[in-house]
Amino acid sequence: MAYQLQAVLSLKDELSKNMKSAIKSINAAKKATDTFRDSNGRLRDSMGRFTKANHSASSSLSGFTSHTGSAIQAVGALSAGVLTAAGAYKTLQATVGEAMKMEQSQVTIDAMFDNKKLSKQYQDMLNSFAIKSPVLDSSEMFANSKSFISQSKDVKQLEKMWNLTERLLAVDPKQGVEGAVMAMKELMSGDTQSMVERFEMPRKALNDIKNLPLDQQLAALDKLYNKMGMTNKLVTAMESTSLGYITQIKEALSMKFRAVGFEALKSLKPIIGDIKNAVSDGALDGFFKSMGSAFAFLGSEASKFANYVKTN
Repeated sequence: MAYQLQAVLSLKDELSKNMKSAIKSINAAKKATDTFRDSNGRLRDSMGRFTKANHSASSSLSGFTSHTGSAIQAVGALSAGVLTAAGAYKTLQATVGEAMKMEQSQVTIDAMFDNKKLSKQYQDMLNSFAIKSPVLDSSEMFANSKSFISQSKDVKQLEKMWNLTERLLAVDPKQGVEGAVMAMKELMSGDTQSMVERFEMPRKALNDIKNLPLDQQLAALDKLYNKMGMTNKLVTAMESTSLGYITQIKEALSMKFRAVGFEALKSLKPIIGDIKNAVSDGALDGFFKSMGSAFAFLGSEASKFANYVKTN
């Protein structure tokens, strides 16, 4: 017995139907527009200009496309230049920038001690302390020194304060040097709140310490820290951790960069002084007036361009 199989393929073309309808509507709209423009006597002139402008736009687009490769290469070169400039800026910040910050901290410390010899002893102690510490760095120690110096000018007591601060940071580094110093200062002034809230220290024990004379406060805090396991042995153990090594390496490098910065400042400081005097004395008024006029012109042109875009 023979069977004849026949397959019928039917393709339903919805796209053509919709396209024809759309084209018909567009043609109707165009006809209405043409009629309107003819009635005002502007159709042929306007369409002629449009055709010419469209041709120019097409030519411009072709030119843009042909130059895309060159533009990409130019952007690549520019990016490399920007990265180089960014690297130079970071180097400048790590050297001259850090030297400037340190200079300001040193001036503050000298003024608070009002004793060059004691001030130098204290600053030497800070540098020695920071290079060994797995959690502290000299820049932050110098910047936050005013809080401790306001409590005492005894270098031994100040060293003890930094030792206690280091142990606080060893168990809770997220509070940062500034947070730890502030908590210590507040406690020495009779306020326990920051020590309790920031470092979860026992309020009752701190209440027994906060009103003692400073030397007794420091001794009592040392005893409390040891009881809680916040010992110097803990800090010593942290020195041998990977993070401890990294912190010490960063501190050693920052000292080297800062030393370079101080050398640079010997030559830069007179120039900076001259610039400061020039600005203060009005020597640059003409330059800034010209720059103001230039920016005013740019603003005006930008406004015109924005209006053109909005209108057209």
